[in-house]
Order: sequence, then C-alpha cells, then structure tokens
Amino acid sequence: MTQYPGEDFDVEILECERQSIRFMADFDAQRYEQASALFAPDGVWHRPDGDIHGREDFLSRMAQRPRGLLVRHVMTNLRSRRIDQDTICVESYVTVYRYDFEQEISYPAALAGPAVMGRYTDVLKRAGGVWMIHDKSVSIDFKR
Repeated sequence: MTQYPGEDFDVEILECERQSIRFMADFDAQRYEQASALFAPDGVWHRPDGDIHGREDFLSRMAQRPRGLLVRHVMTNLRSRRIDQDTICVESYVTVYRYDFEQEISYPAALAGPAVMGRYTDVLKRAGGVWMIHDKSVSIDFKR
C-alpha cells in the first residue's frame, strides 16, 4: 500500500471503509437483517425519500420495498479520517444503478446507465469494540 507523506496506515479506518461497503452490499442483496447489524441502534440514514432512524425503522422501511426492485451501489474514491478515538468519517462517491421489474427480479436487467451519482458521508462510531454506521448521509450530484 502506498503511503503519502504525513499519512499513517490506520487499520481501524480500513475496517470502517469495509463496514460502509458491507452495508451497501447487504442492502443491494436485500440482506436487510445483515445490513441492520452494521447500523447503530440509534443511527440515522439521511435519504432523499426521508430519514431512517435506527434499526427497527430501517427494517420496517426495507419490508416495504418492492420485490422487483434491483439496485446496485458502486462506491469509489473513499476518503476517510479519524474524528476521535471512537469516531471515523468515511466519504465516498456513489453511482447507483436501478431497474424496476414488475414482478420478481430477473437477470440480466436492462441497463440504461446510472440512475444517480452522488456522495456518501458515513460517520462510524465504535460501540463494544465494533464499528457501526451512526450517521449516513447522501448528496445527489446527478440524477437521470
């Protein structure tokens, strides 16, 4: 791994980046229980369609998603910084691909290009030795 002057390798920052990626991978795969385990019990996800407050609200909202909704989030350009001993901020670009099937998901889905391109800011906090997403926000830069 290349280190830049003034930057120290921080395994906890790497773990937080992985947690952010795991959360979106589980979300995309509709493994909502696994995704919720990476989300702090009192966490907040600031979304364009309304904030999600905590795990119960997350699972309730996910239960309402259409079965034929196929979504993939491609996260790139991760930039992370430690705020304090138990808080790390992970910023990334996100490109979202989406296809709405009438019934069940069927592969491959038609590809018309990205639906959205924007930025995530994930603030992770350590609780009981585990890094969890405490605050997740999205800023939309492009929208189809």
